[in-house]
Amino acid sequence: MAEVEKKIEKLEEKYLDEQIDGVTYRRWLTKYRKQIAVMKNDLDRAADILKGLYQMATMELQYELTKAVFKGKLVYSDGSFRTFAIALIFESNAPAINKKGLLVTSNPKNFEAPASLCTPDGS
Repeated sequence: MAEVEKKIEKLEEKYLDEQIDGVTYRRWLTKYRKQIAVMKNDLDRAADILKGLYQMATMELQYELTKAVFKGKLVYSDGSFRTFAIALIFESNAPAINKKGLLVTSNPKNFEAPASLCTPDGS
């Protein structure tokens, strides 16, 4: 998704620099936005599947799925989860998730966590 977003930025630059006309700009912008919509839909479907798998999984499999999605330590603190790395497939959604306060990604150098994985009660 980030690649397509970069293409949109380049397209905007070309339009502003008058290297392309308005018709060409709108045609490509529409194409790129459709690509992003398809990717978001696919990501949402994948997340729903993952959620279903997680809910049906044993505790051990839940742990392994959590480790696969959150590449670093995952800590619950002040009403949200903190981590410094998530799986590449979910990276494009990280800013929106951060904005909602559900997940805070931070620089590994500044990240301190007491445990690899913990629940709200610290267990």
